[in-house]
Formats: sequence, C-alpha cells, structure tokens
Amino acid sequence: MDEGSGDSGMTVGKQPDGITEHDLFVGIQPHDHHPEVEHDRVQINGMSIAPGDHEHRITWTRDDHLVTEVVLKGPSSIIGAGSQGVWACGHQTSGESTSRSSSGSGVYTYVASFSRLHGDSYLSDSIFGTGCLLKDIYLDGDETVLVFRNTYPSSRTLRAWGLVTAK
Repeated sequence: MDEGSGDSGMTVGKQPDGITEHDLFVGIQPHDHHPEVEHDRVQINGMSIAPGDHEHRITWTRDDHLVTEVVLKGPSSIIGAGSQGVWACGHQTSGESTSRSSSGSGVYTYVASFSRLHGDSYLSDSIFGTGCLLKDIYLDGDETVLVFRNTYPSSRTLRAWGLVTAK
C-alpha cells in the first residue's frame, strides 16, 4: 500500500492515475515546499495604552510568510451571539489588510467589513476597550504586527484575546 494511504486505498496528495506537481521533482516528498503554518496566542489582559497607535508584535521562526491572520475576542459580550470580535487578514504591506467584525448592543448584532486597501481607516469598532480598536495587521519580516489605536485623548485599557497565524 502507498505511503499515506489508509483503509480506503487512496494515495494522499495524488488522484488515481494522475500526476501531481510533486511527480516532476525527484527526491521531494509531498508538501516539502509547503512550509507549515505558524500560530500563537494573543493575550492582552488589560494593558494601558497612550493615545494614538500601539503595536503588538508576534515573532515567528521564519521571515518568508505571505499571509497573516488573527481572530480576536474583545471584553464585551453580545446577547445571544457571544463576544464582540474580529477576524482580520494582512500581508507584507501595511494598509492592505481586511477584516470582518461583529459588535452589538442589547439585542442587536452588527457584522461589518473593513478594508484598508480600499480606504478604511480601521479594521474594527472600539471593541477592545473604551476607545480601543484594531487599526491594522501586517507582516514585518519575521513578525506579525497588530496595530491597535486609542482614539481617546488620555490612556485607555486594551483587552484582546485570540489566535494569530502566519503562512
């Protein structure tokens, strides 16, 4: 039986009687040229940030990632829908990120879409503390950079928890 095949008799990564891109390279095993996804937790449990931008950086083992993503929960909850949060995706350039954000008040839940590439200023509402929002996400060498913004004229408490990946 072929390596990677189970009870089904199918070969992993290859269609029956077909060739794959891996067949053209001698000595390369399936997925050798597909680096593993790296991931880490984001835990900001109440950091005081000054007015303006605040960067939170996650360091990776490599600097060749093309895409980074984050799923973040804010401290407030939405009745019947869980916590306020955001999913965001960024690349190797600041200001090209996009996101989907959920927030709400009372019995209403709002889902919003933001794109820095098309001119949006931020990637979320102020859901990470009073006046604290996610402004941007991008790759900077071997780091993912999350840019939060405090829109108030005085220091505010930032709270965000979630998972960040780079691939």
